[in-house]
Amino acid sequence: MNIIDHAILLVSCIFEIYICKKFVTSFYQKRKRNSILEELSFDFIGVVLLYILNLFGIANLTLALSPIILMAYIKIISEINFVHVLMSFFVVFTALFGGELIFVVLANITSTNSGLNLSEMPWMTFYSKLISYVILIFIIQISGKSQRKIDNRIFSMYLLIPISSIGMMLNAFFIAQDKLAEFTVKFSLSFSFLLMLLGNIIVFEAFLKYGEQLQKNLEQAWVISRENMNRDYYLKIKQLNEKHQTLMHDLKQYVRTTCLLINKGNDPEALSILENLSSKITKNEIKVYSNNPQLDALISDKANFAEEKEISFTVNVEPVVKFDNIEMSDYIIMVGNLLDNALQATEKCTNEKEVILNLFVSENRQFLVCKISNTFNPAFLKMKNGTLISTKKEKGVHGLGIKSVAETASANNGYFLSKTEDNSFISILALPI
Repeated sequence: MNIIDHAILLVSCIFEIYICKKFVTSFYQKRKRNSILEELSFDFIGVVLLYILNLFGIANLTLALSPIILMAYIKIISEINFVHVLMSFFVVFTALFGGELIFVVLANITSTNSGLNLSEMPWMTFYSKLISYVILIFIIQISGKSQRKIDNRIFSMYLLIPISSIGMMLNAFFIAQDKLAEFTVKFSLSFSFLLMLLGNIIVFEAFLKYGEQLQKNLEQAWVISRENMNRDYYLKIKQLNEKHQTLMHDLKQYVRTTCLLINKGNDPEALSILENLSSKITKNEIKVYSNNPQLDALISDKANFAEEKEISFTVNVEPVVKFDNIEMSDYIIMVGNLLDNALQATEKCTNEKEVILNLFVSENRQFLVCKISNTFNPAFLKMKNGTLISTKKEKGVHGLGIKSVAETASANNGYFLSKTEDNSFISILALPI
């Protein structure tokens, strides 16, 4: 073996360790290490063992021991059981063997030289490794359990790079067939193919990092939007209570002024003041629906909105409903989000517009249930696999309310579900009491 062969063998061993690590970290959690140096030391040991094993040049020995080395490496870097280790090795082996098989088939189909000896062209190892890499990332991408994958549209665009690289590498090899004996040609092909392989890996990792950063940005935007919605609800309730307190304070002055006008015989002006007072009371009225003032203020605000939009708004609250063990700050936000969604969906209806809110205790007395049903326009709302899908154009923003409710319910050991029934959309929120 000359220096080029040794270099190619070393790169091949590094590649095999790399794709083992890539597959495992795409599906499982890595074992925690004290430092990056400790983690790299296991990578180094794995590469050295594979390299030494291949130096012996005994095919049967390599075939027997290399799986043991790779499975041991998978077990060391991850916290998975033996069955998952076997499954991981099988996938990695499939990618490696598949890459070599496809390469051999392509080489023999496209070659005009019947005496072509592939063993005399070690640099073509990079070609088969690139094919193996494409197979592996394709498996990771299509798997529903993968923790690290990119958007399918971005992935399809990325595939143009390795596909074109595979074609160019194959063409470059056959163009230079007559000069394969020259050292400069061997070195040039080996170095070029190595750069092509590394370039494809680096570009994919860049795509992956970009996709992960986009996801993080979206999650941060969602958190900010959720906090803004929470703040808005608190401000609304605070404003309603402040208006109510102001009205109660002004009520004394209204009554005193009205009495003075009646005593002076100025009945028309007294009547005008009473009508003005009645209008203010109606406008700022907080109806009593439950035994919780915050919830009453919220429902009253939504009832006023429904009246403005000519939406039938019905509220049914069982007298036995209590909120003693409920985190009211979370509950107000969840019910508010659901009512907002219901009213907005109903507003788009062309025929019947109705929203019904039911608050009751479950039959086993273990859950406080909030059930909201509303009419909706199918043109603006769809269900897919039990999930609410909006047809609005502002993708990524709409639906934050529903997502917030589901996550908050889960955090409070409750549950949330939604479904369509006839011409109604139904949301059910249940929290333990």
